[in-house]
Amino acid sequence: GSPPNNWVNTFDPGATAWTFDEHTGQYYMNNFLPTQPDLNWWNEEVREEFDRILRFWFDRGVAGFRLDVAHAIIKDKLVRDNPPATPDDHWYVQMRGQRQEFNAGRPEVHDVLQRWRRVAEEYDPPRILVGETYVFDPELLAQFYGTGNELNLAFNLMFLHAELDAKQLREVVGHAERLIPTGCQPTWTAGNHDNRRFPTRWAKNDPVRARAV
Repeated sequence: GSPPNNWVNTFDPGATAWTFDEHTGQYYMNNFLPTQPDLNWWNEEVREEFDRILRFWFDRGVAGFRLDVAHAIIKDKLVRDNPPATPDDHWYVQMRGQRQEFNAGRPEVHDVLQRWRRVAEEYDPPRILVGETYVFDPELLAQFYGTGNELNLAFNLMFLHAELDAKQLREVVGHAERLIPTGCQPTWTAGNHDNRRFPTRWAKNDPVRARAV
């Protein structure tokens, strides 16, 4: 008679991530819009269907895929509540009021990414997997490369959210170069569709500074 846990919606942190379906009398989870229900990746048939989808497009010559919200494919199997955010968390986490400990960044996501990488490597030339990895821990970001057997490229959102400050940017670059496996490439992400254009953002709306950026 109520949502299964306390997970909040990414688009509206004040709202639950669960939508009630009158036809079934059950709730389904949607990180974003109610028209975008999350799939149950603990179901092997879901994984097999995505293998088929990848091969369908790879067979037609596409170079690869950008994987939206790649860090949150898998959800906690026990559907546990997320813990509250703390003052030490990144502002992006604090804005949501909770750490996405159980609806994102699950260790099992790497099984899916390794599986997809094996499919991509079946082709000549190998296909590319680019992940939108919205995480703010350099060590967690590096994990999405695996040992060179997961994502080819993982968006470095810490770079995007840094100030236009040499010290901050140097730290982001240094962490990536130290942690990302040998032979893998960092992806310096300055802007995307979720944020203002980086010349405006980094220049703080100053048109003179923006021209320098």
